Amino acid sequence: MLRSPAIKLSLRTFIFTSIFFYSGRKMISLLNVFFVFFAVVFSFYLLFVFIYPFKQEFKRKEKYDPFISVIIPCKGTSEEFTNFLKSLRKQNYKKIEFIFALANSKDQAIKEINRIMKGAKYRIVISKYVAGTSEKNQNILSALDKIIKITEVIVFLDSDGILDGNYIYSLCEPLQDERYMVSSTYRKYEAKSIGGLIIKYWNLFSLTMKNSLFGKFVWTGGLAFRKRDAEKLEI
Repeated sequence: MLRSPAIKLSLRTFIFTSIFFYSGRKMISLLNVFFVFFAVVFSFYLLFVFIYPFKQEFKRKEKYDPFISVIIPCKGTSEEFTNFLKSLRKQNYKKIEFIFALANSKDQAIKEINRIMKGAKYRIVISKYVAGTSEKNQNILSALDKIIKITEVIVFLDSDGILDGNYIYSLCEPLQDERYMVSSTYRKYEAKSIGGLIIKYWNLFSLTMKNSLFGKFVWTGGLAFRKRDAEKLEI
């Protein structure tokens, strides 16, 4: 599923750099050699990290309906935040509680949360100060202390995206397979400028590292894991 954009990006990188090389043929030859070398190496890297780690399918159960606690660190209000809350209300899976974690009890986000999430199962947690960590992380840590007993899966979400109706369940669904301990996604950035286009392709480059030969990582802006696994590992 992800190989096609990676191949497109690698080809675009090679073409762009080759054009740069051709248009700058009057420049010193050493610089030309560097750009061609970069195009070849980077293009093959993107192809390699996507083609080699083939996509694995998880084993599905006839029924998988865990209770999910979704932790959302947030601060302030914006149009993006309002649209995000509205997309939460449209989630098709209903065995969910939303935990909004904030550092300040007077944060304007609280009013917006109460307005849009009225009727949904949600809580607001005001975080405690945790030395040596960021405000976002202390919000998450404080919310983790409030997880209820019936919770089976814990999800971390950033508060500035727009989710489709099956987003949360799709993120958690692979966890029905005991071979997998975490499930993670990555943001899809909608570019509206040249700067935005650079960010979009940088995000795709970062995505290649989530499951490559050189290492693996998860993104806390869209992350799911089983509560019992976290307890077992004493996280």
